[in-house]
Amino acid sequence: MNGEKEIKVLNKPIKVVNHGFSQQEIIKTKFSKKYTCTDKDEKKNHSIEALLIFLETMIKKFLRSFGLKKHLYFSKGEDKKDKDKNDKIFQKIDDRKIQSYIEDTEDSIVNIGHATNLIKSNGFKILTDPVFNNLQWPLYRSQTETDPLWENKETWNAIDLDVIVISHNHRDHVDAKTLKMFAKKLTKQPMIIVPEGDKKLFTKMGFKNVQELKWYEQIELENNRKKTSITAVAADHWSGRGVSDAEKSATSGYLINNLGNSNIFYFAGDTAKLSNKRIADLAVAMFFVHQEKNNASKENLPNFINIEPDGPNYSRKDMKSTHQSIIESVMSSFRLAIAMKSLPDALKTGIKNQCALDLEKITHKELFEKIELTITHHNKYELGPDRFNEGKNILEDKILPIFKAINGGTQSDIIDALKAKFEALKEFEETRKKENYVHASRYYKDWLYEEMIELIDLTQKILPDSNQEGQFVFLQKYLEKVSQKAFPKINEMIEYKEIKSEKGEIRE
Repeated sequence: MNGEKEIKVLNKPIKVVNHGFSQQEIIKTKFSKKYTCTDKDEKKNHSIEALLIFLETMIKKFLRSFGLKKHLYFSKGEDKKDKDKNDKIFQKIDDRKIQSYIEDTEDSIVNIGHATNLIKSNGFKILTDPVFNNLQWPLYRSQTETDPLWENKETWNAIDLDVIVISHNHRDHVDAKTLKMFAKKLTKQPMIIVPEGDKKLFTKMGFKNVQELKWYEQIELENNRKKTSITAVAADHWSGRGVSDAEKSATSGYLINNLGNSNIFYFAGDTAKLSNKRIADLAVAMFFVHQEKNNASKENLPNFINIEPDGPNYSRKDMKSTHQSIIESVMSSFRLAIAMKSLPDALKTGIKNQCALDLEKITHKELFEKIELTITHHNKYELGPDRFNEGKNILEDKILPIFKAINGGTQSDIIDALKAKFEALKEFEETRKKENYVHASRYYKDWLYEEMIELIDLTQKILPDSNQEGQFVFLQKYLEKVSQKAFPKINEMIEYKEIKSEKGEIRE
């Protein structure tokens, strides 16, 4: 690297404490022999689902060859080849930006594309699900390029990467070529944290320090009295790198807890909408990791950075059991705040005895305003008919226009508008008589509007004392904020400082 000054490589010792979660008897997690991580009653053939979405993508590419613009991945003038000039996709990365990242003391996230995020927590550099390459060349190529600096071992030697965390072993989250660079070519090999059942896969790649965590197990990192803990939590997904190894390992999310400030990062990985039970488990885990903080107090609520996946948003009939939609990812912040406020009485008593937070005096809205949503798992690979920034497009093109058209109305007006749209779509589908497999007309099926009605109901729970008009304004402002700020550009560094919200306001 040719920066203005030499970047020193630090070989820092890391203290590792691997222990079972102290409340394991409260939060029980059981796997079958096949690591069935789903929390649904129905049983799905997940290999068939993966094949279907692959076929959808291939059919879409075939139709594109006939010049059908509706099938373009970049549908709003984005140009992946012009990344240095077009700021809609990339923040340009260079040596100076790497140097700035190294010197910056704030917690932050840099999205490198798809689910690959470089997280800094209390000085520790933590990389999630690193994938820098094509999934399958030439059939399944990446649609946005990884900047060559990220593929350069000297960049990572300079950054002095501490930990890699893996949510699950699918090929768009575990790329052998990328990981072998980290295992074999760096001056200091990072530790790698993987779900239960995956240790052998990563030792074969050359990793020497592989920590395999069950759900609600925790690892603590310590250097020069600075501490960060990483706790594995439940994800509702499936694993497998081929046809014969489906569900041979677990799928996880992670809580990354800076013990020196108020920040707790939640990396959801790939997941379907979590059940109420699993959301409650996540809320409990968040409270217990909060009590480990140096600054835990009744007044100091945690800043909860909620890193959620964006779709796939089409093919919901097939994908709903394994992937959240954008609306379900937005819902997750609402549901988590409600779960934190609504813990069972017996469990709430247990927390009171161990945790500084006084749950009785904290409102739903105060909890919700401390949750910062970030959307990843997009903008690199075509996932069926999804386009670049699909979730952002859904909010801006389909949802917010309805709010703006009923400016000054109530939530009842919004529900009526959504239901009218839903009925029109049903009538449209009935006249078609058969399913358009690749969604050639790019219509939004009823799932979007049904989920929006559920989101409106969650808003009423967050603001129980507000009238419908106030709830309407609150939700509109929040969705506008999500659209503007929750979708990071590739290579953009977002800092998370100690932010204290004023009551009644959404944090900017």
